[in-house]
Amino acid sequence: MGKITNITEGINIPKQQNVKKTDTQEFQKALDAALEGKKSSDSIQGPANSLGEIAPTTLHAIEPSTESIFDRTNFLLDKLDIYTKDLENPEKTLKDIEPLIVSIQEEALKLLETTNETGSKDQKLKDIVNQTAIKANTEFIKFTRGDYI
Repeated sequence: MGKITNITEGINIPKQQNVKKTDTQEFQKALDAALEGKKSSDSIQGPANSLGEIAPTTLHAIEPSTESIFDRTNFLLDKLDIYTKDLENPEKTLKDIEPLIVSIQEEALKLLETTNETGSKDQKLKDIVNQTAIKANTEFIKFTRGDYI
């Protein structure tokens, strides 16, 4: 390694270039025109307007769409299928399955609440959501009651 004091490489700083000065007559003309109140094509049209205070934007709550409710219901049904397969699997213990049924029950309650809040006009979808939530809660009660011991 090289010593810090023996560094030979460095950044080459370019020499300062001579800058041509522009004619100050144009600025003087614009200044004189502004002072006299005249408008010329080369002068500034007027003082800059201040922006003032910026109005805050209002954020609208995003309501879950029918597609979102449909996707969440489908996801809950998929979880219920996994739960059923886990119950049939002799290698899975009830302690292994417990977090899944708890998450199913929580998801079912959230989905039911969301569907009721949005006031979805699709009655068939509401019926499917209600039936799915009832099934999920029934399975949760059976599991916690000890029906599968």
